[in-house]
Amino acid sequence: MSDTVKAKSATPTNSPRILLIGKDGQVGHALCGALTGYEKLVATSRQDLDLSNTTSIEPFLRDLQPDIIRSEEHTSELQS
Repeated sequence: MSDTVKAKSATPTNSPRILLIGKDGQVGHALCGALTGYEKLVATSRQDLDLSNTTSIEPFLRDLQPDIIRSEEHTSELQS
C-alpha cells in the first residue's frame, strides 16, 4: 500500500477501522478531509486497490480487515 493514507491522531480504541476506496475522486477527497485525524481510516487510490483486478480484492480486505468499507459507489459493513 504505497500510496495509502492513514490518518494520525487520537481515535477511541473501540472505533471501527474504515476503508475508503477512491481517495483521489471527488467524494473520496472530501471524505478524507472530513475524516482528518481519524486514526483508523485507511484511504486507498487505484494504485493501492484496483477494483477492476478482482483477484487482488479479497487478499487486500483479508489483510486489512476493515469494519466499514466506503467507496464512491456504495457503502457496506463487514461482520467481524
